[in-house]
Amino acid sequence: MIETNKSLSSLQNRYLLALLIIITFLFGIFYSVHLIIQTKHDDAALINIAGKQRMLSQRTALYTLKLFQDDQAVIDAIKDTLMEDLHELEMSHNDLIFGSQERGLPSKQSRAVEEIYFSYPDRLNLRMTHYLSGVKSIINKLLQGEEVDRLAVKAAIKDSTDDLLFVLDKVVKQYERESNARVSRLEILAFMLLGLALATILIAGYLVFNPIIKVIKLGHDTLQHHQGEHEKFMQLAKQHPSPIVLMNCEGDVLFANIAASKAFLDIENEGMGHDIFTGLESFICNVERTQIDRLTKVRDQRYNEHDYKQTIHAIRLGDHMGVIAYM
Repeated sequence: MIETNKSLSSLQNRYLLALLIIITFLFGIFYSVHLIIQTKHDDAALINIAGKQRMLSQRTALYTLKLFQDDQAVIDAIKDTLMEDLHELEMSHNDLIFGSQERGLPSKQSRAVEEIYFSYPDRLNLRMTHYLSGVKSIINKLLQGEEVDRLAVKAAIKDSTDDLLFVLDKVVKQYERESNARVSRLEILAFMLLGLALATILIAGYLVFNPIIKVIKLGHDTLQHHQGEHEKFMQLAKQHPSPIVLMNCEGDVLFANIAASKAFLDIENEGMGHDIFTGLESFICNVERTQIDRLTKVRDQRYNEHDYKQTIHAIRLGDHMGVIAYM
């Protein structure tokens, strides 16, 4: 019994440890999924703003060229929109470089992105700065009525826009590659944690449930052993030369050995009402009244011209009571 209790305690500790490890891995998986979602959200904002720059550069170039028209109504219609687009283009460019907490943009870029912005041959920061300053200069001259070489300005804007669009496409693709790489790493981490959780479950099954089977088998073997001992005891009692009778407190016979059945005819049916037990009613009532766990009575009893020395044990087992009579 002590060995079984130790085994059960060990199994409980193993189960709790395995459960704690599994819960830890599950929290890790949840956090990884949260990071994947957050990364996709942040990268989507980053890629969206970088891609919007391409559209803004094209539109500002188109509107700047429209300022060369002689129709003042067209100039008045696009002037404010052009200035707003230039402001948005410049602000987005600065936010992408220096970061913006409000727009969810990181303050530090990867080495590859920094090279596109600041290193030869792309130098996106320098190209964007020259483009913005050039377009603003042209707008100011046109709005102030100064003479401008239209053909030269158109050619310069076209060349500047084409070069700028190429580098903008390059940086957007770099953002997308880095986003996919980050998400892939987090997905690998999530799958690794899931694999570890499943492995822990399998190990727990081996370390917990396999010993449980052993404990059950041990209990089964112990029960069989006790049953065997009980059978031996009952067989010994059954073959004993002296009469032995076991009854419940209601007087029903639960067991009578061969000697008792031969000596006291029909004792199994009569129970406490049999003549051999005459006078025991007060003894039984006394046990029930005093709530004593065990009481013994020894007496001489004559039956069929034979004298029997009876030893009567009244034993309380929980809410029940049994009577054993040896004669």
